[in-house]
Amino acid sequence: MKEISPIGWALIGVVTLIVFSSYWSLLSLLRKKNKNPDAPSWAKSWRMMAHPWDAENRELDKLSKEVANLGNRNASESGQKPPRS
Repeated sequence: MKEISPIGWALIGVVTLIVFSSYWSLLSLLRKKNKNPDAPSWAKSWRMMAHPWDAENRELDKLSKEVANLGNRNASESGQKPPRS
């Protein structure tokens, strides 16, 4: 039988590391798994695919409401009309 070259040993080592790291990551996910999840992961994934910018849109809506309230508050304090965009 031929000897295994250093590159072959390196490839065997890399494959072994990948297998063991996959095992440990899956094991840690199982240990930290929530017993009563609020929604299945596939449902969250589907919602994310259907509305990819939903979280960003909510944050922008919140910011726009705060800016509108800031403009209304400043106008009522100084007796002027709020600036128009």
